[in-house]
Amino acid sequence: MASGTDGAAEVDFFKLRRAVADLSGREGVLAASGDDARRFLQGLVTNDMSRLDGQHAAMYCAFLTPQGRVLVDGFIAQRDDAFLVQAKQSVVALLQRHLKMYRLRAKVQIDEASEETRVFAVMTTGDVDECCAQLREKNPAATVFVDPRTPALGVRVLLPASEKLNVMDEFERVPASVYEALRLLHGVPEGPQDMPPQKAFPLESNLDWLNGVAFDKGCYLGQELTARTHFQGAIRKRLMPVHLDVLSEAQRANLESPTPEPGLPVVRVDSATTASAAADAVAEAAAADADSLFPHPFFAPDFDASAHLKLNDGDDVDRAVDGGGDGDHGNAAPPSIVMGGRKVGKLLSTQANLGMAQIRLRAAADPKLAFVVDGTDLVAYPYVPSWWPES
Repeated sequence: MASGTDGAAEVDFFKLRRAVADLSGREGVLAASGDDARRFLQGLVTNDMSRLDGQHAAMYCAFLTPQGRVLVDGFIAQRDDAFLVQAKQSVVALLQRHLKMYRLRAKVQIDEASEETRVFAVMTTGDVDECCAQLREKNPAATVFVDPRTPALGVRVLLPASEKLNVMDEFERVPASVYEALRLLHGVPEGPQDMPPQKAFPLESNLDWLNGVAFDKGCYLGQELTARTHFQGAIRKRLMPVHLDVLSEAQRANLESPTPEPGLPVVRVDSATTASAAADAVAEAAAADADSLFPHPFFAPDFDASAHLKLNDGDDVDRAVDGGGDGDHGNAAPPSIVMGGRKVGKLLSTQANLGMAQIRLRAAADPKLAFVVDGTDLVAYPYVPSWWPES
């Protein structure tokens, strides 16, 4: 029922209620240990290490450059006397070099632990806290925590590679692309695809709304610009989820009209609303699939965005960071999103017909025309995910 790789075509998304995806290989882990580990990390991350107060405690955060741009985003979880730093595998080496550069004389050991640690995403429409408690009981050697960004993404499990993950019987094993689709559906950015190293800013990437920034902690690397942007309120663009569709003939004619109709309004999306037009059908379909991980009817698993555009897979991060290209897209810039010929954003990543885009907030507040992916026949419908602040 779905397009894509790694077995996603066999998944019935709209009947999926409880699932577990093995993210090992996509996700990497560093272990920070030693007497100064907590204090050392406190000076480098956007969040507050004092929030980690025991086994299984975890938080979302980012490591910034001195200029306040995102280098790497990820989780930090406490395991015994060490801290596990979990991020995309493609940027783990970059992060390890960053940490060792600032270690100086601190009593801290930074070890690569990706091969010794498996990473799982456990997704459920049920009680997330109960699911987390059951997984901890079944996997005593694992570090288990509710995703601190939004409970909609379920539970994260960091398991020693020598152990087997034990899950409840009703959970279906699914490919990692299912987790990626769920993440994009809820508009949660992640990794160098959505936050190109040394280019993205944390607040434009919504880290403040994803529980990833502590504005009441002391100084840390890159803090000055982040704090000033927050307190001055000078954020003109943010990452927003979009769903993609082929530009219709009617839309194309409207774009070419001397008196075009405005684009569809950008709305807040929950299980009963959508940014597309067929409101009655949407409400009916949403009610039928209310207990699904994918209740939003505009999600089209069979849609293949790659047939319309080409995004770099982001494997060569080091080369891009060292000056050999533009972030995740190699030597090519991300496709622009235009409105009436004017650039109002850029498309960063896709999965099926879902995407993550950087959109100018003024354009989102008053869409004069449709959002078109430049150089393609795709139209993008931005929407506001349910975890965004009401204001």
